[in-house]
Amino acid sequence: MISVDGDEVDALKIMSFREPSALVKRGVGFRNPDDLAGAKEEENARVQSGYLELSNVQIIKEMVEMINIQRTFESYQKAIHTISEQDRSSTNRIGKL
Repeated sequence: MISVDGDEVDALKIMSFREPSALVKRGVGFRNPDDLAGAKEEENARVQSGYLELSNVQIIKEMVEMINIQRTFESYQKAIHTISEQDRSSTNRIGKL
């Protein structure tokens, strides 16, 4: 139950899904269950006030992936710069003939 100033205002419905990939996106952070998702109400769910949920992101793995993406971007940027220089050089050579 959710209570505000001692009054019960609503209740949480905590569900689990047999097939989470079948959830339909309904906006930022919201999903609607499809019939294929296999929704069922959690029996032993527990919510505690004042606690933070842990992230499902592996920080080291994601940092390594970001570094790899940055390096790939830099490589492409250098390749574009080299092609641009070659294009400029070949244009100058054609003009001298």
